[in-house]
Amino acid sequence: MLIILSNAKDIPVYEQIADAIKQQLFAGTLSYDDELPSVRTMAGLLNVNMHTVRHAYKLLAAEGIILMRLGRRTRICPRPEARGMTSETKRYLLEKWRDLEREAYLRGLAPGQFKEFVRQNLENGEPDHV
Repeated sequence: MLIILSNAKDIPVYEQIADAIKQQLFAGTLSYDDELPSVRTMAGLLNVNMHTVRHAYKLLAAEGIILMRLGRRTRICPRPEARGMTSETKRYLLEKWRDLEREAYLRGLAPGQFKEFVRQNLENGEPDHV
C-alpha cells in the first residue's frame, strides 16, 4: 500500500490518509476484506503521529469502509450487497455532489462549466474503475 502525503495541500493529513485508502479500494489495489496495517505500523510507515492515523481509521469506520475491533486487525469491510439507491445512499451522494460543486465554484468554474466537465468525463468512461 502506497500512500503519499502532502504538506502543501490544504487537506488535513488524516483526510489524505482516508482518501488514499478509499482510492486504492476503488482502483483495486486494496480489496474488500483486506487487512490494513495497525495504527502504530501505519503511523511509522507514513512518519505521522498515531493519533492522526487513528483519526483517519475512525473516519473510515464511521463511513462503513473499514471495521475496527479491539484486539483484532483492522480490515476493509466486506463489499456491501447491491441494494439500489437507498435514501441514505442518495443523501450521502447528494452531499458529496454539493461538495464537488462548491469546490469547482471556489476554483473559478461556473456551474455550467462544472456540469459540462462531468458530462464529458462520464461520456468518456471516466473515472476508470476496476
